[in-house]
Amino acid sequence: MKKLNRFFQQVFSFSNTEARGFTVLLILCIAALASLLLPGIILKGRKEVCVQDVRKLDSLVNILERNVELSLEREFFYFDPNVLSVDSLILLGMDRKVAQRLRNYCDKGGKFLVKTDVKRIYGFPDQLYDELKNYIALPDRLKEAEQKTSFPIDINGASADQLRQIPGNNAQISSRIVAFREALGGFISEEQFEEVYNISPGFLKNLKAFTLIESGFQPRKIKINALDREGLAKHPYISDKLAADIVRYREVNNRIESEKVLANFKSVDKSNFKKLILYLDFQ
Repeated sequence: MKKLNRFFQQVFSFSNTEARGFTVLLILCIAALASLLLPGIILKGRKEVCVQDVRKLDSLVNILERNVELSLEREFFYFDPNVLSVDSLILLGMDRKVAQRLRNYCDKGGKFLVKTDVKRIYGFPDQLYDELKNYIALPDRLKEAEQKTSFPIDINGASADQLRQIPGNNAQISSRIVAFREALGGFISEEQFEEVYNISPGFLKNLKAFTLIESGFQPRKIKINALDREGLAKHPYISDKLAADIVRYREVNNRIESEKVLANFKSVDKSNFKKLILYLDFQ
């Protein structure tokens, strides 16, 4: 660097400061020029990948994936096509694309009710169905009662099996709906469907669309002046604290005369009170 400075001072009659500045500027220019020219020199000998090469690579990947699937030892086991994963379907001998179509159908609310329903999936081979039909955990045909089920169905009279036929439903949700309905004493409004534990917004729309509450339906009432604390607390709208307060009040005053008396209890949930009184018998 010092030799360059002296060289520029002698040739261009620069001062020491000017010579140093010129040297730095020259180095920066050389660096900038190298950054522009070097990539082109390095990449000059590289060959561009054409569209045909890309297609060949994609085909090779598909072949390799298919060979991996074929190399898996095929297994036969009992399965419910409504819940089985894509990988498990492939293990049964199903093509990946068909397995993915089947899974997408179920994820969007579709449901297989009988064995032959799986043949509705586009590309599902008849031969594969013949091989798997004895392992499909579904009935060969619907029971007579199920065949006659038509929508909308009475939410307060429907069985768990009938509720399962609603798109997007399954046995677990159906059981929760029936259990909540029985604890409640029957649904008096569609808004109460939202109170069923862990019910999804998507299925909630289907539940409202495929069911009805019969006109004039009267819910099953509980005798507020007769049940013990445990019996009262079983109702979804009566907390343990409210049940204890009701029993304590009865011990002192013999009975709760009306809803006006109950409304003054501090443990009453005001948001549910109007619904609660429709399930109470004060006699």
